[in-house]
Amino acid sequence: MAGRFLVLDGRFSMSRSMIRQSTGGEGAPELAGTMGGRLLAMAQHAPEFAGEAAAKIDRAIAHRRPDRWRSSVLDKLAEARLIEGEFAEACRVGHQALTDAEKTGSDRVRVQLREMYTRTEKPSNVRSMAALRDRMRPLLASTI
Repeated sequence: MAGRFLVLDGRFSMSRSMIRQSTGGEGAPELAGTMGGRLLAMAQHAPEFAGEAAAKIDRAIAHRRPDRWRSSVLDKLAEARLIEGEFAEACRVGHQALTDAEKTGSDRVRVQLREMYTRTEKPSNVRSMAALRDRMRPLLASTI
């Protein structure tokens, strides 16, 4: 697909070469996170993008200042790992995100958490995924 543009749901349009160029070198963590988020949205329709999404989001996390809020990025990384079928990694990262989510009253974080909870329903028979969902429930109960 190199050089060709992808358009999914009329909202996302980018080429693989554009993605690589825009996040290469000393690219800002925000840009890597944004690109990872777009790839994640594409991965929801075309799972082959999940690995690239996880890599970009992981890069954003690694280069972000430690005092910056990261739970939304971590949630997205967990979701990318879910799409890949990497349940153990999704759970590991999901628990990191929950640790941050427990420290905030952010409505946006709660919305993302509810979406993540819904997406973890199918693999909930995996013991580690069930434990992650159990940890999510009290946070979800505090939402409207």
